[in-house]
Amino acid sequence: MQFGTTDNDIIKNINIDDQIKISFSIKGHYFNLDGLIRRKYQFENKWYFGVQFINYPLETQQSLENLLYKTEGK
Repeated sequence: MQFGTTDNDIIKNINIDDQIKISFSIKGHYFNLDGLIRRKYQFENKWYFGVQFINYPLETQQSLENLLYKTEGK
């Protein structure tokens, strides 16, 4: 996952290899996952962070894949 921010507190306090907890929803399905910051870079006025999810069950991975990659009717 990748997220971007202009919040200076987040930019200053999150670094590569930091462990974070991240909550988000996709199509009404809510997820609370642990992650590691794997990438941090600036583009124009915004900083972006790449997150690798860690320590989650196979069912969560399958749910994410279905929500992100499966199309209706298949």
